[in-house]
Amino acid sequence: MRVLFVTPECAPLTKTGGLGDVSAALPAALRALGHDVRILVPGYRSVLEGLLQLRPAGSLELLGFKASLLEEKGFFVLDCAELYRRDGGPYQDAAGADWPDNPLRFGLLAKAAALAARGLRADVVHANDWPAGLVPLLLNKDVPCVLTVHNLAFQGNFDAAWVGKLGLPPEC
Repeated sequence: MRVLFVTPECAPLTKTGGLGDVSAALPAALRALGHDVRILVPGYRSVLEGLLQLRPAGSLELLGFKASLLEEKGFFVLDCAELYRRDGGPYQDAAGADWPDNPLRFGLLAKAAALAARGLRADVVHANDWPAGLVPLLLNKDVPCVLTVHNLAFQGNFDAAWVGKLGLPPEC
């Protein structure tokens, strides 16, 4: 089975809590069972520094950004320096404030995931937490998708103005 595992964090490359651990352990367990699992993560500095043999896997123009898809050892990395190579963590700046463009940052991840899932001919996509929450909507039943909520306290609620900015249908 071909699985695309979409996550905002994966230990030891980037981790803020249990999601980072699960995002490393579950794909490893599925690979041990013989499944082809690719992990898609944003190109944070720590990810780019931790994967030293990344090679180009494609170029994307989404939401007004030019991005690259890089690949190494079962990982796909969405490289968009403007959105991901920042001081601070995956969700917050160095002072602990949420990045004001988090909807855009993770909307780009979701759109790239939908394209990658179709290109890989994935049998299933496993989307993790609110940063990957748009993936099932964007796949529109083209590829089966599971969304796992790891921590209900973090819901990724944003102003409705982001719906249009992300190119989503108004009924979202």
